[in-house]
Amino acid sequence: MCLALYSGVSWRKLLWRALPRAKRLLPGQLQRASPKPIPGGIQHPLSGQSRLFHVFLPGHGNEPSTITDFEGFIGLAHLTGSGNKTNMRTGSSARLLFDADIRFMKGAYIDVKGRNQEGVFGCICLNLFEGQMDVENQVHHFAPGINRRGLFWTTPIPPESVRVIPDAGIASMDVTNLKLRDFYNVPNGLRGGQSAPVTVSLHVKWSGIKQRVRICDRVDTFDGQFIEHRPTLEWSAQQTGFTFVSDPAPWSRSTFGIIGYEHNGRYLKRVETGNGADWLLL
Repeated sequence: MCLALYSGVSWRKLLWRALPRAKRLLPGQLQRASPKPIPGGIQHPLSGQSRLFHVFLPGHGNEPSTITDFEGFIGLAHLTGSGNKTNMRTGSSARLLFDADIRFMKGAYIDVKGRNQEGVFGCICLNLFEGQMDVENQVHHFAPGINRRGLFWTTPIPPESVRVIPDAGIASMDVTNLKLRDFYNVPNGLRGGQSAPVTVSLHVKWSGIKQRVRICDRVDTFDGQFIEHRPTLEWSAQQTGFTFVSDPAPWSRSTFGIIGYEHNGRYLKRVETGNGADWLLL
């Protein structure tokens, strides 16, 4: 892996180099096809299984995307905060803590049938806790679930829900009434256990540039140029019997955040050199 600071990037050139490769379809002709999960990942200690989950934890140098054969804009926000859960029958409320891992992928991808597509996807995990943030005190785990091919917590979202302003280095993700599942806690979600429907709305904003980095990972086969940020989050959820509303966005606390432009999987070309293998753009 190489990790280096960089001073800038021509985001517009990168965007227009990627998107013409995807098949352009009119809205009424769009053939929805699932992307493929990244080949690597982690064995989550909370799952109680030896299964590989196709996701990497938020952090410096880790692959932020959950889909492979992808080229486009990406954002990741890991945040904590608090809010109010209200019982719809009694009107009583309680303060809960939250932990959130929210990502977007917007660009070109090769679907499970080998077709070039364009799409926007969100990887969403919203956890609620009573008292302190640990498994014993977790009361809700909102996520899309893991599909049969292993695509992790990832679901299509409307194209207009993600906005990236490349020259300014900022981005936002606005999703309204997104249908997810409540698995109650992370271990149950990883096992695909019992769940209930929940509707979520959220607003994430990436701004406040900390530094710019270039990451090229030869093992997990991705290359990208990223801007580290301090994202903010405001969100709400509605389920049978209760609602949850987070505190205002400025009160959320960011532990890690990036936006960037990435190429992975088949959008990279392996070139053997005297010093090993480098991953270059197709």
